[in-house]
Amino acid sequence: GDVAGAGVSFRTQGELMPNGRLGITFYLPEHGGDITSKARVVHAMPDPEKEGTFIVACTFERMAIADRERIIRFLFFRQRELAGRKKVGLR
Repeated sequence: GDVAGAGVSFRTQGELMPNGRLGITFYLPEHGGDITSKARVVHAMPDPEKEGTFIVACTFERMAIADRERIIRFLFFRQRELAGRKKVGLR
């Protein structure tokens, strides 16, 4: 799955309907642990790589500002980490 400041995408075996609401909890290593938020399903489509699995994209709803800031800090950290690996030729 992927996480961004505005939402998250993930794979699941259960089909979720667009505009459906759900609760999401995920872990940000070294950035304060678990984040829990309400989310709205933007789209859900069959995963072309694995039968019976769906790729779901959700937007966060009513997320605490502090949690959104933790996500953004995590993303900046990951970008810097990946950029540093490219500079020294690591993958």
